[in-house]
Amino acid sequence: MKKNWQILFLSIVCAVLFAVPVLSVFGPRQHVSLYENRTLASLEPLNVQTVFDGSFFASMESALSDHIVGRDNWLRAHVRWQADVLRKPVVNDIVLGDGVLVPYRTPVYTQPDYTDKGVEMAGRLAGIRDLCESLGGQFVYVGIPEQSSAMRGHYPDYLYSGALVTDEVRRSMAQGLAAQGIEFVDMVPILDAAGVEQVYFCGDHHYNLRGAYATYRAIMEHLSGLGYDLPVLLEDEMEYVALPNPVYGSRSRQLYNAVDVHDQVEIYTAEELPFERWDNGEPVESTVFTLPENDEAPAAYTVYMGGDQAETRIDTHRPELPKLLVFGDSFSNAVETFLYRSFGEMRSLDLRYYTEKTLSEYIREYRPDVVLCIRDDLNYLSTEGNGDFE
Repeated sequence: MKKNWQILFLSIVCAVLFAVPVLSVFGPRQHVSLYENRTLASLEPLNVQTVFDGSFFASMESALSDHIVGRDNWLRAHVRWQADVLRKPVVNDIVLGDGVLVPYRTPVYTQPDYTDKGVEMAGRLAGIRDLCESLGGQFVYVGIPEQSSAMRGHYPDYLYSGALVTDEVRRSMAQGLAAQGIEFVDMVPILDAAGVEQVYFCGDHHYNLRGAYATYRAIMEHLSGLGYDLPVLLEDEMEYVALPNPVYGSRSRQLYNAVDVHDQVEIYTAEELPFERWDNGEPVESTVFTLPENDEAPAAYTVYMGGDQAETRIDTHRPELPKLLVFGDSFSNAVETFLYRSFGEMRSLDLRYYTEKTLSEYIREYRPDVVLCIRDDLNYLSTEGNGDFE
């Protein structure tokens, strides 16, 4: 009897060892990981050349790792083991705490000085400001605190929140902008006063739609102070609508949604405003919200404007209103769902993807009345992507 059990056990082990690689290679597979937001590795084609040059075998390890049967479930179980059983405070470089997910920061012990970088960036922005004004337009810089920056109080006391560096970045940027006389909408005190827990996602690095609306209103009030008389969407003219879909935030995805956070993606409804939209020169559906296919499909920040686009143009066919150009990282997306209502035409550029013209060339050709730069405080001083605008 004992021998029979040993044979049965060995048979099961052998079957598993055989089945896992077979199912991983020949079973159903996905090509993109929603959790990791990347394309999964694939095997090189099996032929004489790839065998002899070794590329087939070199691709095998990463391909099998990416497509092992039940991969997401294994990774989710691993996160739960570390978070729930081992009680680790940091898993996959995400700090676990009181229901808010923030990234782990390497401790910094000495006070940095970014004054020179702030002066340099402000000087470059002044060039854009001068160009706008020479064409009769207005340039405004809008600064957004990134989620972990705004919600720094949710770091445990024994972990570094990044505040030492971020506060210096904020200080040097604000000082540089003031020295250049650049119009600056600083959303740090405004969003803090609104209650950061109400205007940010818990499991994503962006603000939510309510944070975007607060930013929109701050921008419109600033433009009103500069003499612009623009229609403004008031809060009592709209209604927030929470989507029932599971939320895949940038932080929660790193944990394979194994840690519960109480996020909802919202859209809003308001009086219809007809418009036409083009993305990258091609006509697309006239909407500012890209909804999931059904109630079970994942929702993410990409609901707003369909995610990052190299170039978007929205024409509301109201030529009596000014023209707007927005450039910046993904924090601009959710704000754009409101901004188009206040202008005759809105265009937005994401310079990480838009390469047809320089920003200066685009401004000279389009001649916008208002140019907004919307960036988060972790990227204020970066000269890459939307910081590479010369």
